[in-house]
Amino acid sequence: MANARLRPCGATCRGTALLTLAFALLAGAHLMAQSPLRVSVLPVIELPGSDNPADMGLDLTNILHRSLVGEVTDSGYQVVALGSSTAAAGALREGVPDSASAAVLSPESLQALQDAGADIALLLFYRLQRTRLTLIIRAVDVPDGVTFAGTVGHALADIGVYNSVRSLYGQIADSVDVRAAMGAAGRQELVDRVVLTSPQTDVRVFIGSQDYVGTVRGEDGIVLPALPFRNGQALLMKKEKPGYYSEIQRVELTAPETRAELSPLVKKTRLAATVTWTTGQAMGAGVGLRYYFTPDNFFTAFDSYFYVQDSFSGDGNPIYHNDMKLSFGTYLLLPYGSRFRFGLGGGAGVISTYFGFRDIAAALDPYIEVIELWLELNYQRVSFFLRPEVKWATGGPSALLPQGVVENGFGPSLSAGMVWKW
Repeated sequence: MANARLRPCGATCRGTALLTLAFALLAGAHLMAQSPLRVSVLPVIELPGSDNPADMGLDLTNILHRSLVGEVTDSGYQVVALGSSTAAAGALREGVPDSASAAVLSPESLQALQDAGADIALLLFYRLQRTRLTLIIRAVDVPDGVTFAGTVGHALADIGVYNSVRSLYGQIADSVDVRAAMGAAGRQELVDRVVLTSPQTDVRVFIGSQDYVGTVRGEDGIVLPALPFRNGQALLMKKEKPGYYSEIQRVELTAPETRAELSPLVKKTRLAATVTWTTGQAMGAGVGLRYYFTPDNFFTAFDSYFYVQDSFSGDGNPIYHNDMKLSFGTYLLLPYGSRFRFGLGGGAGVISTYFGFRDIAAALDPYIEVIELWLELNYQRVSFFLRPEVKWATGGPSALLPQGVVENGFGPSLSAGMVWKW
């Protein structure tokens, strides 16, 4: 008969050993000096929606229970038998979640376990759907009533489930060993509950860079898996959200129940609108639209700058100009989150001139923007820039500007403006 192969529920299980490595020497030193840990393995609990294992000829409840008791015994711990205790009947609160971090023991159950002298209670749940078996294990510190370790796995529903229980218990064994070594004084230094909230929704959260722990979907946040975090410990949490930049945030654990708010992620900019004012074209303003090929970095822009020339003497008609330009630009050196950023670009455009006389045709002055450099004061959704520009007039049959560098009486043009990003 084929052996079942357990597939862990997620990367949280893989991170347990790393998070408990700092306690390993402490655990080894104390385990030999203390009396064996007293562990109660509660009767296995079938989750709602499960198929009947008897239809497959399996006494699944007894197989799972004996397997877990065997793993506890092989670890050198003393198994506390509760017999027909009512602890099992009250083991579940209403609505058992599929989360390895949730507390599941009722106050009555905890009291029954404490009366029996248990230090740790192990709860094993299963849901059978055809040949697929979902197993959930949780370890509860009985004196504190805290779920300190848990994991979820999947296996095939056959006799090889013995191996599946061994693998599942192995994923929380380090946490159980650490809990056994600490004693009451050490347990007081542990953080029992860590809740992370975010002003944004659908933020995926990882411990470190790989161990996924959940997605923040509302104000209630997420509860981190019950791992042996210590008071005063700092966690590096990676945050991800589609369309936003991923970030690593340091979270300080300062209380037995720590609640921390994650800082908002920065949205990747794909589109932006600009408003510009340019020397030599003072009686006017420009607007533009940018599209970023790579977010917050390489972009193309279309700008239109409308301005007026008027002597205000009353002797002549005003002259109207519209400077339209298509350009490309990129930021240099400094990343998207820097307060100051530098960039360069170039492009081509045409200045249309309309006279106040109906019998004079409009003039067109095409030009090449040889280079533009800008310094930008950068904020998350808005930035302010200062940009010198060098334009080369190409001339043409209806051009007014002579061929060469376009000057406005003060040298090359200098523009100032604002960027709105989304």
